[in-house]
Amino acid sequence: MLDVLSDSRAKVKRGVRRGPGPDGVVRNWIPTYCTNCGKPDGEVSDTEVLSVVCLCNACVERYGVPAGLALSPAHVWRERIAEATEGMTPQAIVAKLDDPNSLLTKLATDVRLAAARM
Repeated sequence: MLDVLSDSRAKVKRGVRRGPGPDGVVRNWIPTYCTNCGKPDGEVSDTEVLSVVCLCNACVERYGVPAGLALSPAHVWRERIAEATEGMTPQAIVAKLDDPNSLLTKLATDVRLAAARM
C-alpha cells in the first residue's frame, strides 16, 4: 500500500502574499500549515512546489519525522543550537558567543548570512 501524505497548503488559498524570493523574482507565497495539528508553519512559492508536507516543531518533537521526509534547514539549525547550548547558563552562552571560534558563534554567523541573502 502506498502512503500518501496530505498537502500542508489550505484548499482555499487565503493569506497569499506577493513578494520577492531569494533570487529577487516576485512570486505569490502561499501559507503552509502543520499537517498534524494545523498550526501555521511558513509559506511556499506557488510556482515552484507541487506538494508540501510541513510539521511544526512541537509535532516533530512529539511524534518524530515521518520516514522518507527531510527536515527543513531552519529546523536543523534550531536543533544544532539546542545541542550547542544544552545545560548552559545564559552567561555561558554569551561567553561562547564572544569566542569567534566557538560552534555557537559559527551557527549564529551562519543564520545571519542566510538572512542577509534573503
